[in-house]
Amino acid sequence: MTMTMPKNVKFENLENPNPEINDSFLYLFRNTVKNINYIGIHKGEPLDGYWNSSTSEEFKSDLLKEKNDFLYKILDYGTYEEMQTLEHKKLSDVDAKNNPNWYNKTNGASSKSVTILPEDLEDIAQFVDSIRSGEDLPYGLVKTPNVKIEDIMSYKRHQNREQDYNPAHKLDLQQKFDDRGGDTSGYYAVVLEDVFWMGEHYDHLKIDGNHSARACQDSKMAEFLDVIYVPKQVHEKLFSTDNHLNLGASLFNKQVEQKTLNTTIEDAVKQVVMMLNDGYTTKNAVVNKFLELHRFTSSQCRSIRKQANDTYKLNTSHIHQNWIQWGMEPYKSKLDTRLKNLNAKDNVYACAKSTKSLSYWHELREIAMINENASDKEKIKFVQIFLHHTSSKNKKLHEPNRAKDENAIKFLLAKHDIEVNIEYLQETKDI
Repeated sequence: MTMTMPKNVKFENLENPNPEINDSFLYLFRNTVKNINYIGIHKGEPLDGYWNSSTSEEFKSDLLKEKNDFLYKILDYGTYEEMQTLEHKKLSDVDAKNNPNWYNKTNGASSKSVTILPEDLEDIAQFVDSIRSGEDLPYGLVKTPNVKIEDIMSYKRHQNREQDYNPAHKLDLQQKFDDRGGDTSGYYAVVLEDVFWMGEHYDHLKIDGNHSARACQDSKMAEFLDVIYVPKQVHEKLFSTDNHLNLGASLFNKQVEQKTLNTTIEDAVKQVVMMLNDGYTTKNAVVNKFLELHRFTSSQCRSIRKQANDTYKLNTSHIHQNWIQWGMEPYKSKLDTRLKNLNAKDNVYACAKSTKSLSYWHELREIAMINENASDKEKIKFVQIFLHHTSSKNKKLHEPNRAKDENAIKFLLAKHDIEVNIEYLQETKDI
């Protein structure tokens, strides 16, 4: 069905670039004589019989007057939810319902599921890159020098990684600070002030620099770290939802050449799964922009999309969780205390091991040396082993050989009348 419009209307951008994915579009009517606009959305194709849904009598009247020339332009194509959100954003930016240059009677309403647009990611990426450049900070922000590390560590930290901490990366930074005599220049934390995240209010939320802060805390020499504080009037525009904030934190760790801990494929999969859980698809423009901004290769992008889809289909319960690093504080102290209490008991040997590159030879040698010259009352008769995974990848690699490894050490120690119990520690915690 061909749409009938007045002869005074000119058309622009009517070709849908990807009709298989884009089922809707955002359109603009512009009165080029009176310079008044109208924006609307439609699920379908341009010129499919739909005209507009405006309730403005002025618009309807002006459109039929030959003295008025109109431009009918498709502003963007996408899913209906994407166009809803884009419509709301564009109308809200100009406050169309109260603007004499607009026919619209309302500012529309954002989709409840799709709240992020590609252009939002562009704004966030520009903000992140401006900070990373080390030149003039955006939005008039300033870097506060030499903030006490105790204060920084008291702030709530945002951590959207697969792993809670990367010990090797933290240690690398820690040694660097020690070698410099405590000088942490060039490193900093980014902290949002007066912010709501995941339903909770925080005076301070650290979204970047978690490893630098931890390295500074554990350093023998360092006491201070620079902080870029982002006030509410700045971050509420960039991070209007939890998703915006999560994506911003992720972009601070996109694939770069400098010595930072980059967003891994596992981290990206986790973020995309969160987006799928909110109603997006892996073909969505926002997902594409997210992967593009992280500088993943085309093959990496394909892998991330596949893994995200597979994970989403299987289970989404883990997406708001991080893997606990039992070799790092505050978990290390808790585990050490537990081991100390067990090893204080007669005939007990207790240890904790990561499943990454798992081997029991050290423990077997140590138990053999103890029992070789010990009396019967002093011999090890019970072995308690605590195992922990550092990531979902390590767990996946461990699982195929899990039963064989456990049976092997139990078999070997049973030959010497030693009982073995293997317990897996808690894997994840809520972010």
